[in-house]
Amino acid sequence: MTTLFTLVNFLAVPRNSPASSLDQLVTFGRSKPGGLVFGSSGLGSTSHLTAARLAQTTNTQVKIVHYAGAAPMIADLVSGKLDFTFVSYTVAKPYADDGRLKLLAVDAIERWPDLPNLPTLRQTGLNQEKVPSWFALAAPAGTPAPVIARLHDAFVKASRDPGLIKIARDNGALLTTTTPQELQTNIARETESASALVTALHIRP
Repeated sequence: MTTLFTLVNFLAVPRNSPASSLDQLVTFGRSKPGGLVFGSSGLGSTSHLTAARLAQTTNTQVKIVHYAGAAPMIADLVSGKLDFTFVSYTVAKPYADDGRLKLLAVDAIERWPDLPNLPTLRQTGLNQEKVPSWFALAAPAGTPAPVIARLHDAFVKASRDPGLIKIARDNGALLTTTTPQELQTNIARETESASALVTALHIRP
């Protein structure tokens, strides 16, 4: 029926990293023996696929280390065992606030409202398609069109509520809505794009 919200990830590096921008991180990776070491919160996760696409787009060698969740990954990132990761706002914020991590960019269409000076990945010059990270509302096949329209309109109205917008943002999400037709188009297009990336990475269930 409609998308509900989009989760965003932040490109984070340890505080002692020589990189303070994406360009500097890529340059560092090209000069470092073995390339960059990236921490993934799980095989096939949005962060994993985003990093893999970044490596392809920038032609940078990246070794991906998979973790069983964000907590052990962040511990190794803070200690400098990892060079970078993509991490959610709620996980990154306390470490960025106390200076243990540096945030270089946000993987979003627009800049994060609470960090207006932080560029998006595209604004850094990285011309790559965003890995899908949205959640949507769906109904069983055959649901009457008037019911679909009524539910869609209710969620669109709710998405404009300032209190709900703030709750979502505090949890690292941006409220986003689409028409049912736009949602169908997005699913088809992004399934094709993500499938091509998964195939290129030789990921198997």
